[in-house]
Amino acid sequence: HDHLYNKQQVIFSNNFTTLSDKSDIKLTNTDPEVFAEEADRMLNDIQYLLETDQVDNTGLIDDIDYSDGILKIVIPHQGTWVLNSHSFTKQIWVSSPISGPSKYNYHQEENLWLGERYKNSLIQLIEEEMSTTLKLSIQFPTV
Repeated sequence: HDHLYNKQQVIFSNNFTTLSDKSDIKLTNTDPEVFAEEADRMLNDIQYLLETDQVDNTGLIDDIDYSDGILKIVIPHQGTWVLNSHSFTKQIWVSSPISGPSKYNYHQEENLWLGERYKNSLIQLIEEEMSTTLKLSIQFPTV
């Protein structure tokens, strides 16, 4: 069954980026192989972004490890972020010391990972939380 969600437009509210109701995004029934490929790409991209010289030179990230579908980011005195590719539900599950637990669904037509609860994008969550935590402007490259 198709579900409709609102198209992404950034609105800051309670430290969560939400969606406005400008237009609709269809949530497609993602093929398991597409999910596995896109989840792996997203988690690898996050790891790569946080291992750039700009971030690495801060010395604030103690450990970044990605294996078996689990990305773990350890920042002393801040906490540990765990992002888990959950193939059964076809979601990326996030545990954050700032925003708590959340789940992200892949929206294939828009190529977005959107939160189940707050409808924020996974990219925005990582950009906002890492920028705040590391006191740097962390941004994914735009295509």
